[in-house]
Formats: sequence, C-alpha cells, structure tokens
Amino acid sequence: MKRLPQAPLISVLSVAVVLLFLPALTAAQDATTPTANYTPPPAATGAGPAPGAVHSLGTLAPSDVAPGSMPSATPVHSTPMSSPTLAVLSDVPQPQTVGSITYVTGGVGEEERGALQATKKEYNLYVMVADKTGHFLADTQIIIHDPKGGEVLNATAGPIFYAKLPAGSYTVEAVNQGQSKKQNIVIHGSEASHAFFSW
Repeated sequence: MKRLPQAPLISVLSVAVVLLFLPALTAAQDATTPTANYTPPPAATGAGPAPGAVHSLGTLAPSDVAPGSMPSATPVHSTPMSSPTLAVLSDVPQPQTVGSITYVTGGVGEEERGALQATKKEYNLYVMVADKTGHFLADTQIIIHDPKGGEVLNATAGPIFYAKLPAGSYTVEAVNQGQSKKQNIVIHGSEASHAFFSW
C-alpha cells in the first residue's frame, strides 16, 4: 500500500471543512446583506431626513400592493366610491355629514395637512387646535351650538377641523384636556370664519 503525501491530505481535509461550513457562512452573510429593495433609515443627526428618505411610516401606495391582495373597504359615508381599496390606502381624510353639516378633520401628519389644505375652499368654518407653544393637538371635542344653545354638531377632531355650515350665528366649543373654550362665529354663505383654540 502506497502512502499519499501529507500535503494533499491536508488540502482534501481543508476543502471538506470549507464545504461543511459553507451553507452556514452563506446563510449568515444573506442575513446581514441588505436586499435590493431595502432602504436603511436615515441617521438621527437632528438635521432632518436625508434627501430621498421616507418621511412617514405606514403609508402605502397602490403600486405597493399586489392586485386583489387587499380586502375591500366599506366607505364610511353614503356616497359610493369608485375604488374602496384606494380609500384604505389614502391619507386624505374623508368628509362626514351630520344633518345639514358636512365636515372633515385630521391634520396629524404633513400629508394629512396638505390634503386638508387642498379641500379648504369647500368649507366655511376653519377650526385649529394647538398648545401654547404652537404644537398641534389632536383628540379635541368640537361642539357647534346654534343661537338658542342647541347642539348642531358634536365631533372628535383635530388638530384641524373644517365644516360647511348654513348661514347664521353659532358658538364653537372646543374641549381638550378637560377644559372647555368657546368662540362665537357668524357664517355668511361661503365666506370663511375662523376659530383658534389653544391650551
């Protein structure tokens, strides 16, 4: 029996060890290698997001969702929508109607504020709620009273609330943090009235 030289035997053993651990090394590398669609979050430098960075979380575009993969949504108002799926994906606050008053509220993020601003001309009452430093406040109860003190609307709103009211005099009451504040307004057709509340 002829003995193999020692060097080739070591080489064969080295190859066997590499082949044995190669799957584990490949899996570890795959776990740390970002995919082509992954965008790392911007570094928290305090200077604002990097150009091209995502500015909000949880917002989907229709192109992000495979056709037929989203459940149908039931619209929250009586007017049928052409695409219920888009209503689920949209950041645009939807108008609500109570009696003869149509209103819309929201404005928590920049996208919602922009969407509300685009519809502002459709309304004749603009209410904004903020704290003393100017930061917007959400979850404010907006109550609109007629001249006799009767309640014509009671809605959770904020920080921006737009309503379309019939012409007349009203008292707008805002309740936040257990405190109530009121302002009297007069609506003249499509001419806008403003109310600002701060705590």
